[in-house]
Parts: sequence; structure tokens; C-alpha cells
Amino acid sequence: MRKIIFFIMIFLAVMIISYFIATTISENNLNNKVAEETNEMFNKVKDVRPQKVTEAEIKNLPESVRRWLRYSGVIGKEKVVSVRLKQKGFFRMKADKDWMPFDAEEYYTVNEPAFIWRVKMKMAPFFYVTGRDRYYDGKGNMLIKLASIVTVADGKGYQIDQGTLLRFLNEMMWFSSAALSYYINWEGIDKNSARATMTWGDVTASAIFIFDDKGALVTMAADRYCDVGDGKFKLEKWATPIEAYKKINNILIPYKGAAMWKFKSGDFEYIKLEVTDIEYNNPSLYEE
Repeated sequence: MRKIIFFIMIFLAVMIISYFIATTISENNLNNKVAEETNEMFNKVKDVRPQKVTEAEIKNLPESVRRWLRYSGVIGKEKVVSVRLKQKGFFRMKADKDWMPFDAEEYYTVNEPAFIWRVKMKMAPFFYVTGRDRYYDGKGNMLIKLASIVTVADGKGYQIDQGTLLRFLNEMMWFSSAALSYYINWEGIDKNSARATMTWGDVTASAIFIFDDKGALVTMAADRYCDVGDGKFKLEKWATPIEAYKKINNILIPYKGAAMWKFKSGDFEYIKLEVTDIEYNNPSLYEE
């Protein structure tokens, strides 16, 4: 009996060690993939010399957008060409599922809109979900892996392209000088809201930005394709309410907020996040 127990313990130990070796190798492979893709993206902007944002450039924008850019503090500062940032927060797959803590890094270019988001979520002790969301050359791709080994999602296609374009449009709240980009058209709605329409490649999508009287962005709302299962997508209302602002690198940004689907059956908040670091015009990867 003791020999059986001994061999079982040896077997379990070997399985655990094998698991950690396999996950480490797979995670390193994903990190290397992200590094290659990010460097490819950043190589396009390494020689760009950004100009400063001027009052003259914003004069034709809707009044609410002008107020936002002034409130953010971008007037007189360099236009953002590249961004790198870090996040932490919580994510859940469904309303009845537990929240999973995550840490993430994200990289952007603005002249040609693109981003790469690398995330690691803790599902249970020693068990993680890793992922990479990418928008590049007008195409989106969401890659999710259990323990960095088993691929559970590898989303591609027009609906993913539309969703990642909207994500870029939304996340320029962290680098608001991108509002001046030639591929974004602004239309005033009222004193505190404006519609932004972004076109890149074969995809066009619009979102409504809502501001307060000071110029702070309060939320963004759009119709975005939602994965409803079995490879099917449906346009649903999507919103990203903002909780708090903070000055980082002398720019005022909404550093804490959430994202939710506004289904007819009720709101489903699926992510809560906080930006912990952000840096502009330094097209390089964070060091491990």
C-alpha cells in the first residue's frame, strides 16, 4: 500500500512539474509573439517627429470635443504617435460567473491606428487565462488560451474587425490628441455630446462621446457586435462609463472605468479596469 501511495505521489509530482514547464514554455511563446507583433507595429513610427497640438487645429471640432481636449491638457503638447500602458482590474465571462483579476499591457500607434493588448487573468491558484487582442491593418484578432496552452478563442472576421476598431476609438480617451486624426470625423449632437465616426480599411463605425460641463468624458456608447455563441454575432448596445480621472505624465486621463453590454434584459458589466502607467511617444516594449 505504501508503495502504491509513493508511486501516486511521484506521478502527481511529475504531472505538476510537467504542467508548470508546459505553461511556462507556452506563455513565453505567446509573449514572444506579442513582442514581434508590437515591434512590427512600432517600426512604422520610430522615425515620426510629432508636432504640437494647437488651438487652431481644434477650432472646427464640436464645442464639446474642444472642451474635452482643453480639459485633458493636450493643447501645446506633442501629438501622440505611440502609447504604451499598463492596466489591472477584473473580468468575467458571464453575469453569473466570478470576477477574475487580471494584469495587462497595451501598445498603440495612432498615425496608422493599431493596438496590441496582452492580458493574464487568474482563474484559480496556479491556473491562468492568457490572451492577446490585436488590431492591425484594419483587422482584429482575439486570441485566448487556457494556461497558455489550450486555445479557446481565435476570433477573426468582419465583426471582430468592427469591434476592435471601436475599441481603438474608445481607448483614445487615454491619448485624446488622436481625436484630431484624419480617419475620425466629428459631428456635434448637443452641448455635451458628439458623434465620432472612424473609417479604416473596409470598416466604418460610430460612437457617441458624452462629456460633462467641465469637459471630462463621462461615457462612450456605440453599437458593437457581440459574440452570442455558436460563431454568431449580434449588434448590441455597448458603453464604457468612467469612474475617475488622474493626471499622468502631465495629461489628465480617465484612469478608472468599466465596460458593459446594455442588453434588453439588463446591463452586463464585464470588465472593471484601472490604468496604472502610461507613456507617450516611446515606441518600445515594457521590460519584463
